[in-house]
Amino acid sequence: MSLRLSPTIIQSDFVPMPGMANRHVMTIVSSKWVRWFPRLVAAQKRSVVDVHEFAKVVVECNIEPSVGMPRTIALIVHGLEGSSRSHYVMGLAQKFVDAGISAARMNMRNCGGSIHLSKTLYNAGLSSDVLTVSRHLLSEGFEKVILVGFSLGGNLVLKAAAEIARQNEDWLAAVCAVSPSLDLPACVASIEESSNRIYELNFLRSLKAKIRAKNEIHRGVFDIRLLPSINSIRKFDDAYTAPDGGYGSAADYYARASALPMMQNVTAPVLIVAAQDDPIVPFSSFDSPQLLGENITILAPICGGHAGFVGTSKINVESPQGCEADAIPRAVATVDHFWAENRCVDFCRKLVR
Repeated sequence: MSLRLSPTIIQSDFVPMPGMANRHVMTIVSSKWVRWFPRLVAAQKRSVVDVHEFAKVVVECNIEPSVGMPRTIALIVHGLEGSSRSHYVMGLAQKFVDAGISAARMNMRNCGGSIHLSKTLYNAGLSSDVLTVSRHLLSEGFEKVILVGFSLGGNLVLKAAAEIARQNEDWLAAVCAVSPSLDLPACVASIEESSNRIYELNFLRSLKAKIRAKNEIHRGVFDIRLLPSINSIRKFDDAYTAPDGGYGSAADYYARASALPMMQNVTAPVLIVAAQDDPIVPFSSFDSPQLLGENITILAPICGGHAGFVGTSKINVESPQGCEADAIPRAVATVDHFWAENRCVDFCRKLVR
């Protein structure tokens, strides 16, 4: 059974896969999960969208015919150092397509092999990129857009939703955020805890590599001499992310880029999926007056880790032969255990139909 903890928070009855109840096991194992989506890749359309004078992003779309509803597309945004090919992004996109809803998978700046397309970095406050890509999709003939984001991408779509409401635009059908880092100061403080050092080191390794790669393309834009002295996300953001994004410091960046202070402005239906044991996004972030709107639903399982939610539920899906990404689907079924993805699609499907 599900238990309501507050007007918006529902302690959902999610059941983790055996052996994955521990928050670190859930977070790490789910992030490394291998999945293949040959039908999605074979049918996708790739676009490059100008989001800034010095930045372009890559968007991969799967278009479905709209029957008996406004022409709607779900725009899905990955988390920190992910991409449009992250398994959770592709898994959710496949579920939307199977439900008859078009799906677009957006890469943040420099992600998904697009490092040569942007002179600038991505950051958690670039909701303007989400809005620009959304308007590009509207210009392609869509009438409604669903925004979905994971982790840092969750902050982006929630912030974008608040800005859409402020501008009195009516094309946003719904917003879903899985483990959103909507309170950045709290998230950074959490990742700095000694028990979470493995996550910080993993992110730092990838972020530093990206700075080195960008220096090969845009010489002198980023001072790579600083890299050896950077041993935390906060120091990285102070040295690179904040100044590149026009913020005075990492603290200024975290305060101004967080979606939480803006959430009372959101008018579209919102679904947030957040585990109470998330090691990166503290659950206290969701106990805020800003999240008490009647349009907001928070599913809060006791466990689930960070963007994990690998459960015991079984859903028949198509499975590829062999291990190649472009393998031909065969007519046998496997199981789908990705609970949060299914909750997002169920929530949106009811609204758009």
